[in-house]
Amino acid sequence: MDFVRDVKAAFRAVWLDRKVVLPELFLGLVFLSVVSSFFIFSGLAGPSSEFLRLAQEYRSQKEIYLATLNFSDPGYLAALETEYGDSPEAQSRRSAEFSAYLVAHNFSWSGFYELVTVQNAVLLLVHIGLFVVAAIYLGSLKFAFSALASTGRKVRWREGFRLSHSQVLWMVCLSVLLVLVYLSPLFLLGFFVWLVALFFPSGTYFPVTVLSVLMLFVVFIVVYASLVLRFLFSFQVMYVDDAGPFAALRNSFEVTRGRKLRAFGVLVAFLAITGGASSLLAAPMYQAFFYLIVASSPVAFYATLVFVLGVLVLFSFVSSVGAVYLFVAYRNFRKP
Repeated sequence: MDFVRDVKAAFRAVWLDRKVVLPELFLGLVFLSVVSSFFIFSGLAGPSSEFLRLAQEYRSQKEIYLATLNFSDPGYLAALETEYGDSPEAQSRRSAEFSAYLVAHNFSWSGFYELVTVQNAVLLLVHIGLFVVAAIYLGSLKFAFSALASTGRKVRWREGFRLSHSQVLWMVCLSVLLVLVYLSPLFLLGFFVWLVALFFPSGTYFPVTVLSVLMLFVVFIVVYASLVLRFLFSFQVMYVDDAGPFAALRNSFEVTRGRKLRAFGVLVAFLAITGGASSLLAAPMYQAFFYLIVASSPVAFYATLVFVLGVLVLFSFVSSVGAVYLFVAYRNFRKP
């Protein structure tokens, strides 16, 4: 199958030239650095660490308490319902119990409220700006390295940086255009729903209103999916064919003409690669970052840090395989 062949080619390209992983890896490191820097300089690190430490202690004590209960105990089922139930009542009881635990341990939310200042707002904007600039630069570098790696040969540093620098501004323009294109069906949906509500008031024409809204929603899904498939290779066109943003949209639209089913297969394979990695690694990364904040000793801190970096490297590798895969698929897509 073409999909399996292209995925294997992408994996082989990244495995043989692991510098392709570096842009994604550096972006992850920048994100962790920016978040850590904001927490430290804004003062959030102190109250956040205390809150997470108490949350961990509360969870541990709760698990021990549930483990000691017997099925014959009168409050057994009620305790299970409170802990694992999805009903509003169970969620309310969980929240009340945790709030009482925080109060009993002298935790005050005022530590967070005091940090809501103009200085911290400016600091947040500066950190967001730094991350956006880094994301743009490293995102362009990731596209450039992936485009060159998809040819089957090793990426040369100078060639990769030259391609990235020549396209970085066009990449930003293309990103803005794609956002506008993908939002346009949503705006049209809202406009037509407003027209339906205007001409068919729900009280008088309720069945007509509901049917019209459902039909508009189905049309919206079809149109949106069609746009995603037709513009699937926009960035690939830009970096492979040295095209501007409008030419990239036009060429991607043309190359997928009459081949939406194949484009859908490419999209599914890409989402399986990147989405699978995200779903498998997100929970360990979150837990590791949590323990990194509440680490009580240098040994625990550095051990957790090593684990975080290991998960980040693995995620960067899989994400890079997905990026190269789209370029490999595009090159094969162009073939008659």
